[in-house]
Amino acid sequence: MNKTDEAMQVSNVRLLSAVYFGLLAIIGTIIIDTVLYVLGVAELLPIFQSILFAVILASIFGALFANKIIHCKRPYKLKTFGWGFLMVILALPIYNLALIFFIYQQHTEAFAVTTPMQYVYLYFIYLFFTFILAGLWLAIVSGFAAMYLRGRLAYDILHSQNMNRVLPVEKKTKMHRSSTPHRAKHSH
Repeated sequence: MNKTDEAMQVSNVRLLSAVYFGLLAIIGTIIIDTVLYVLGVAELLPIFQSILFAVILASIFGALFANKIIHCKRPYKLKTFGWGFLMVILALPIYNLALIFFIYQQHTEAFAVTTPMQYVYLYFIYLFFTFILAGLWLAIVSGFAAMYLRGRLAYDILHSQNMNRVLPVEKKTKMHRSSTPHRAKHSH
């Protein structure tokens, strides 16, 4: 009995994954910005730019990793977790570079860096602390989110598409059955 996996038939996997991880990026960035605000660091961070760039970057990487995550063959849990984890690890250096640029635009006086080598050191220091404070946790959450996308959400979307195609036929059949036996015969 060779049963094919329904998740392999999901269409528009790149769009689905891009929207899914883009929405998760909004939630994650707001949570991280709130924690940093409580710690008193939020005055340095450009919140709007960081949220906007996180959504764009997460959507791009979600689209890039969509086929690997959604079309992963069974057993898929460990593989999809790994792809989601790797996705954040690869996106974090790009996000960090943009974050430094946004901070530099807002607070040029905070950057007393003059040589290119000092910029490289600054980048690696930011990258290290970003990875320790948020990156590892985001990668783990992204791994679980990828497992949910492949294991649950893809099937729910497939079943909702199939239900919308079958539903009008079922309605007509039920209406026809219910109206036929209950006709009252009028005798004059």
